[in-house]
Amino acid sequence: MASQSAGLGEYVAQGTTPVARARRMLAIFVMTAGGCFTGLMTTALSPSMVAIKAHFGHDASAALVAQLVVTTASLGVVIGGPVAGWLIQRFGIRAVLLGALPCYGLCGSAGLLLESATALFASRFGLGFCAATIFTASVTLLGDSFVGGGRSRVLGFKTTVAAGFAVLSVMLSARIAEAAGWRAPFALYGATALAMMLIVLFAVEARPREQARAVAAPAMRGLLILWPVYAILIAISAITILQQTQVPLLLASDHDAPPTTIGWVIAGGTVAYTIASIFYGSLHVRLGPRRMFALNLALIGSGVSVLGLSHDLLLSAAGCLLLGSGGGLMQPYLLNVLLDRTAAETRGRAIGLVSPAINSGQFLSPLLFFLLFAGLGGHGAFLTIGIVLFLSALAGLRSGVPAVRAAPAT
Repeated sequence: MASQSAGLGEYVAQGTTPVARARRMLAIFVMTAGGCFTGLMTTALSPSMVAIKAHFGHDASAALVAQLVVTTASLGVVIGGPVAGWLIQRFGIRAVLLGALPCYGLCGSAGLLLESATALFASRFGLGFCAATIFTASVTLLGDSFVGGGRSRVLGFKTTVAAGFAVLSVMLSARIAEAAGWRAPFALYGATALAMMLIVLFAVEARPREQARAVAAPAMRGLLILWPVYAILIAISAITILQQTQVPLLLASDHDAPPTTIGWVIAGGTVAYTIASIFYGSLHVRLGPRRMFALNLALIGSGVSVLGLSHDLLLSAAGCLLLGSGGGLMQPYLLNVLLDRTAAETRGRAIGLVSPAINSGQFLSPLLFFLLFAGLGGHGAFLTIGIVLFLSALAGLRSGVPAVRAAPAT
């Protein structure tokens, strides 16, 4: 994509023929669908967890193996993200996508045949590696193609598409597993990768060689000055995952809520996440970066504070709605900050660290907050986190996401 556009209509209109305009519309789909491949890592198998456990036995070790079959992919994401940035700089976005997509399909579909846990772990690691590569390439393509309000809107759509696909893939994989057994949902990886690969072949243009060439020293300096953004991304991921890890315990303790009730409360937060992300682009254009950052922190802080103060089930559900809304706005916002602060030659590497940062925050969350929840209890811990977020929102209203100036080259 030779030039950046300020809006979706402008981007599509740059195509000089109907076929060229169709290619650009499909290219927008590629930009927004990259996150679906990381989400599918877990959503395709979550409904089959009990059956996977039964396949490996009926003791505690079988349960651990079943969980590792799902989560080993996250380790691949942590490793694959940084490597993906280097690959994009070296070979270009189109080549990386056309290499990662068939590998994603093969690694994912391997579960249809593999028997041993070790082989499954290896295939799942490869799946995560490829998923991170696809995500990084799609967001880098987005950053290369759009600027300003157009970029904000497409980032919002990207988050919406990923969240909506996650819900649909859970429902679809559950139906497939019921009809054909726990192995059958592994076929979703191959089918999804094949469909996307055909779209990429038609819609994504190869960049000139000069644009894909790596520039090592400036790239490293460009990444180092972005550490505040990654730190915030890790912290927000550690907090928003509490909706899945700590809220169920809080609801069970306060209300002796059954799993179905807990599921509906958490699902409400997911729906709020999806809806909020739809409006990210227009809100960002109207509010500007600093007020948008403060709003995101205030929404997450409000949700966490409501969970800390409330002993009522409906109010707890409202807290999850606020928490989900803030999360749905914050992720595209931080992606936008990264894209704004990186030059074209460092963009791939910068985006390559996003998925590892998110996964690191989610992994570290229980460790970071263990003492807080143990010492203050669920309500006290949530309220404390909420107060910190509100104070951060006030600071963010004044300064936005902290920026670090690059040291002059010597």
